[in-house]
Amino acid sequence: MAYGYAPPPPPRKSGSGLMVGLLIGGFVIVAGGVAVVLLLWFLGVFGGQDQNTAHDSRNTPNGGQDAANAEPDPDSDTAGIGGSAEVPSELDGIWSGEMSQYDPDGIWFDDFDLNLHLTEGSRIASGFLYASDGTRMCDWVADIEDAGPDHVYGPYEVTDDPDGTCVSEGEMWVDASNGSVEVVLEVDWTGEGISRSEGDLYVS
Repeated sequence: MAYGYAPPPPPRKSGSGLMVGLLIGGFVIVAGGVAVVLLLWFLGVFGGQDQNTAHDSRNTPNGGQDAANAEPDPDSDTAGIGGSAEVPSELDGIWSGEMSQYDPDGIWFDDFDLNLHLTEGSRIASGFLYASDGTRMCDWVADIEDAGPDHVYGPYEVTDDPDGTCVSEGEMWVDASNGSVEVVLEVDWTGEGISRSEGDLYVS
């Protein structure tokens, strides 16, 4: 009778080899965890600083939404682009009075109050319009493009119009007249023609 040889047992790792493998695997896991922690710390210190800085700047009085909602400063050229001429000393002041508006056919349309800020040496003028009952209508800023001892002229753009009642842009003429100023505003009523507003303003 012939006897065959039993097949050898499958190879197994020795106990010491298994221990070494476990130690190496654990070291790799720990090293990887340390690397992740260091990376997160690096991003938090150097990446988060810019985010915090941006957040702080948006909450300063001169930045973000507060600046967008602020009324223009009539004493600063930053309120508008600024024209090529400057307000003369003769017209310096805050001028207030009633204006009458006429439609393109010259027919009376409405009355409103205008508060006009003119500052000597400034290249802008600021206007604040109110209805006869005191309700705020809109604000605008004009760039002074022509000026003399007794007059200024400039195109203006509306900067704030809570109820959408004003034409977005127009032109302004101011002429000195015996202690007051005569103001003329013109706006284009699309498809109809030029609407003109005029009135005498006095230093308030």
